[in-house]
Amino acid sequence: MDKVIDEVLGPLADDYSIRILAATRDDGKTVRKLSRELDIPIATCYRRVKELVDANLLEVVDKKLTQEGKRATVLRTNVSFLQVSFEFEDRELKISIEPSEE
Repeated sequence: MDKVIDEVLGPLADDYSIRILAATRDDGKTVRKLSRELDIPIATCYRRVKELVDANLLEVVDKKLTQEGKRATVLRTNVSFLQVSFEFEDRELKISIEPSEE
């Protein structure tokens, strides 16, 4: 259970990660575009994206070539709903995740 908590809650404990998930909810975006739009340093953005992909909260939806001929990965949030609750009496942590329709 602790591993699941770390994998899911770890990335969500960061403002940048939440902003990345929100920005990729409707449309896929590259890390560079996320970095520019959200004013996140590029290295930090790459780290957060990797954490979110590893936690299965963000997925690769496309790979394309940029105008400069570089490869760019397009990412999108793959969850539509995520809820975390803690019951104090039972000391029970519940994590509910609904995958996105697409």
